[in-house]
Amino acid sequence: SPQGSRLVNAGLPMTLCDQIKWACCTIKGLKSIKKVFTSVVGTCFITLGVLLLVLNPVGLLVNFVAFIRVMWNIFFGVLMLLLQFGKTEWLLIRFGFLGHWAGRAFFFFFCGTNILLVDPDGGSCPLCFFSWVIGGMAMFVGLVELIFGCSCQGESVKPRQRQAATINTAGQAASFRAYCACAKWEHHCSEGRNRHT
Repeated sequence: SPQGSRLVNAGLPMTLCDQIKWACCTIKGLKSIKKVFTSVVGTCFITLGVLLLVLNPVGLLVNFVAFIRVMWNIFFGVLMLLLQFGKTEWLLIRFGFLGHWAGRAFFFFFCGTNILLVDPDGGSCPLCFFSWVIGGMAMFVGLVELIFGCSCQGESVKPRQRQAATINTAGQAASFRAYCACAKWEHHCSEGRNRHT
């Protein structure tokens, strides 16, 4: 809110009500909430995956598909934490879709649905409830990414990250050209040998 931003600019302490307004009604506030939510969601993804591995190792070995899902969820949690704690260049070179708000939004929607657990016996399952809470939080982060992106507030790849990605692509292209040149030379030499024999 304008009043909250005036208080911040003036260096005056904000009341709890002003802090809530700032967090919920400004772009900066919503981005800080999104960052906290993403960090919590990433940590919970890893925690739930480790808990499932520790509490039900035999069941996961019998149900190999469930085991793969757990391992993917741990990996997704690590990606979320890396995205929040400054490993963006390394991440974007390997997972380019995370450099655009739409890619991040659908990534969080996918993760939110992938982590959902249902008790096959229809009983109450504390880990199942926990998974639905985490999944809902992940989908909320995806929704916030979509809202920011559709209102032109979404964050894209920074120029330095684009440059790193371009350098990586250029290096791959140079390697491919060198490989082609070697292959052509070998073909030329083999044709010359065939002519002389």
